[in-house]
Amino acid sequence: MAENSHYNSLGLLLRLTYQQWTLAVDTKLAEEGFGDLRPHYANVFTFVPPEGIQVAELTKLAHVRKQSMTQTIEELEKLGYVERRPDPNDRRARLVFLTERGKKISPIARAAGRAVALVQQALSEVETDAHPVLYSACLIFVADTHLRVGDLETADHVIRRMIAHTEKYLLLPHLAIARCLEGRLLLARGELDAGIALLQEGFAVLEAGEFRIAWRLAAPELAEALYDSGQPVAALSVIELVLGQSPPHMLHSPELIRIKGRLLASEPYKDLVGAEDCLQNALAAAASQAMLSWELRVALTLAELWRAQDRAADGAALVDSVQRKFTEGFGTPDFLRAKQFLAEFGNEAMD
Repeated sequence: MAENSHYNSLGLLLRLTYQQWTLAVDTKLAEEGFGDLRPHYANVFTFVPPEGIQVAELTKLAHVRKQSMTQTIEELEKLGYVERRPDPNDRRARLVFLTERGKKISPIARAAGRAVALVQQALSEVETDAHPVLYSACLIFVADTHLRVGDLETADHVIRRMIAHTEKYLLLPHLAIARCLEGRLLLARGELDAGIALLQEGFAVLEAGEFRIAWRLAAPELAEALYDSGQPVAALSVIELVLGQSPPHMLHSPELIRIKGRLLASEPYKDLVGAEDCLQNALAAAASQAMLSWELRVALTLAELWRAQDRAADGAALVDSVQRKFTEGFGTPDFLRAKQFLAEFGNEAMD
């Protein structure tokens, strides 16, 4: 009994860590007026000292590849958060400095760092005495968190550990999930084909073993990756397969139906009527599950479809009706997208 209580407390710690990360990075950045930032930018703001720092040194401190850090610095420079100046001690090098706007980010970046530290603390505690399955489940969560933060190097390390662990204990469903996580890692690194291949491999194993929950969770990412790679037919096949073998009230059904609607609206289908039907069904499913965040995401997708049909006013009215239900989460990416949509087309809804 005490053992179960111990494991439950660890699970609670992991869930709270996820919530802290979400609030600290997604919501907090947006609330403070930094909605153009992505979570992995925290790696830069945390380590840039007042006297500046070379990219090579910044790369070591953040534990990422130099290529990734260089790209991040270029993106942040365009956004006005950092600037590069010549290094007075090395004519061949330049130093990275935070701009005045960039200096305002540091407290938020440190909050993100604390969330990741809590994840590592929980993982260390579980590793010492947990059951192999529980430890594997924690590795899934930790790898997912680092992927979301953009800490790809650490995610890579955790995924490798998970693969070794699941192979050692023959935890085949978790090994398949590890392959899906590895696929996401490759997608984040721009290796689209290799990432899709691993997602398909893991997805097939989960399907064959009838591990329905993990199988359904992998479906949206695989479908969107296939769509992004110019394979809409294959993407739709994944969605149809999962929806065809899932109960109508399944937790992720609104998101899967939303993606199906997006696919139907694009080439080679261009089935706008079918797409709208899907999105209306997704909207109803999200509302029936009281999943307000998904309801808003579906509303935005449907509003974009209507906008392309010269029905921007209808789209704005729909988005506004869903957005008004929110009592929190005002800094989430979808809420900010909704605000932007209403800023552009809201007046048409009042005409």
